[in-house]
Amino acid sequence: MWLLVFATNPPFPRPPAVFAPVSIPGVDLLLPKLTYIAINLVGVGIIMYKFQSMGLLPITSADWVSLLPERHPAEFSSLGVPLS
Repeated sequence: MWLLVFATNPPFPRPPAVFAPVSIPGVDLLLPKLTYIAINLVGVGIIMYKFQSMGLLPITSADWVSLLPERHPAEFSSLGVPLS
């Protein structure tokens, strides 16, 4: 799922590479970088909200049932007919 998030927003993990062409010595780019990261985090939040509303995120206990061990009964009933 993270591949979907980063494929739709590829520059998110590397802000220094995005700001390299406009960096000028002596100019503070901290506020633009923080704004850039905040906007990307909002985008990731929107993507996660959409995934949750489509049912793609495993957030309920029913989504994890396949990971529970299968229980085997100790006895069987055969309605009066021998099993072996």
